[in-house]
Amino acid sequence: MKKVIMLLLSLVLITTFTINIHAEEATNSKNTISPPKYSVQITNTETGEQKQIFVNKNDVKVTKNEVTPIEGMIQGYSASIYNNDKVYTEYLEIELGKELAESFGLKVTNESGSATKDSDVRVTAGLTYSTNASNNTVKIHNAFGSTVNKGYYYVQKRAFYWRNPGSGNFSHLLPSSASWNYSVSDSWGTYSSSLQPYAITEATVRVSGMDGERVISVTYYLSA
Repeated sequence: MKKVIMLLLSLVLITTFTINIHAEEATNSKNTISPPKYSVQITNTETGEQKQIFVNKNDVKVTKNEVTPIEGMIQGYSASIYNNDKVYTEYLEIELGKELAESFGLKVTNESGSATKDSDVRVTAGLTYSTNASNNTVKIHNAFGSTVNKGYYYVQKRAFYWRNPGSGNFSHLLPSSASWNYSVSDSWGTYSSSLQPYAITEATVRVSGMDGERVISVTYYLSA
């Protein structure tokens, strides 16, 4: 009898342990968020050197918001919504102050009064788009971006580029202000891991009182 009881207790413990493992795996799987797909390049215009930059995740922010039907009608996306498509606004914000300081050869410290402590350049690149999950297509409505500089850094000029590889449509633009939002002409195009729409914000950055400049290029790929 004791052996039977011990056997039953063992089975209960094994079952409970197995359930807890599966519950933990399910929770971890549910909370897993795919990392954003982006690239950052800094070009030294004096030497021509181009360098891919790996940015601290704390300096990177990705925002994705679904456009409601009412907002879509106001913004002119009603046709897509009536076809049961989803409309999203998605963008990347990234701070590059430390990376620029390194490229310019400036000292970076956490001490009060550091020349680069309160100097930064924040770059944004994003798109507003419709998706149709039934046929894996995507269409771009708006392309937007911005550059915000403070401290010793200042942005001399900007360039912006967007492309939908599935439709073949794209534009190369030269924003005249620090922020922009262009309404674009696009058609439905296939979406896949090798055909991801993207936006690129480029900014030519200088440091007050110094010679030389750097061109930063931030590319963000949609996660549709």
